[in-house]
This record gives sequence, structure tokens and C-alpha cells, in this order.
Amino acid sequence: MASSVDNGITLIWSEAFESGDPEIDRQHQCLLADSARLRALVETGAPWSDVQAALSVLIADCSAHFRFEEAMLRNTHFPRAEAHAGQHQAIEAMLQQLAEMVAEPGGSEPERCSLVATMERKIVEIIVRHDLDFKSHLLNLIGR
Repeated sequence: MASSVDNGITLIWSEAFESGDPEIDRQHQCLLADSARLRALVETGAPWSDVQAALSVLIADCSAHFRFEEAMLRNTHFPRAEAHAGQHQAIEAMLQQLAEMVAEPGGSEPERCSLVATMERKIVEIIVRHDLDFKSHLLNLIGR
């Protein structure tokens, strides 16, 4: 799956991003698609209500993914499961603040548009920096 990041570089999904769990990887790809759609709406000047709706979808999908991932990490006895859940809480708080800013009058001002458009890069950072932390743990469980 390819995703265009706001700095002009196209992200190509590779095995390096895989977590060791096909469902988590599928969800990660969905989050990348959600964030790419959001960025495209902002960049093309779509109606702000469409941007708000796409951000709501991204937030809902992130929350569902985080709950799934947290349950998996607890069930597989990942030693940093609670710390990882704390990272999720911080990300969700940031997403909620962004949604509130976007919903305010003037939510489509250029600096807010820029924040919304960077969500694609932030999702990539979450996958690369945070979620790959448990990759070796999951791969070890499946004997790879």
C-alpha cells in the first residue's frame, strides 16, 4: 500500500512495518488510508464538513485499533503493555484536541489546515516509533 506523506515522499508499505500480527498490520494500513484521505481533503480544499467527518473516522479507527492492540499486548504478556497504553492515551488526547480545534469557528484557518494535513505523517511515526516496539515480542510468539 502506498501513502503520500506531506513532505512529498511516498510511503510504500513494506515488511519492515509489519508487526508480526496480520490484523494489526491491516489496521495500520487502514489508518494510513484514513490519514491520506484526510490530507487529500485538506489539500484539495474540500468542504470543511468533509474534513471534519474524515477526521472523525480517523479518530474512531485509531481508538478501535488502540483497544485491539492493547488487548493483544496484555494477552501476550508484553512487558511494556501499560506504557504502550499510556502512549495511546496521549495520542487520543492529541486527536481530541485537534478535533475540537477543527470544530471551532475558524477551524479551517490555514494553521489548523496544516495540523490536520500532518496527521498522515503522525500515523506513520506512531507505527514506526511506537508499534514496532512490540514487533520482536510478537514475532517471538509465532516462532519467527
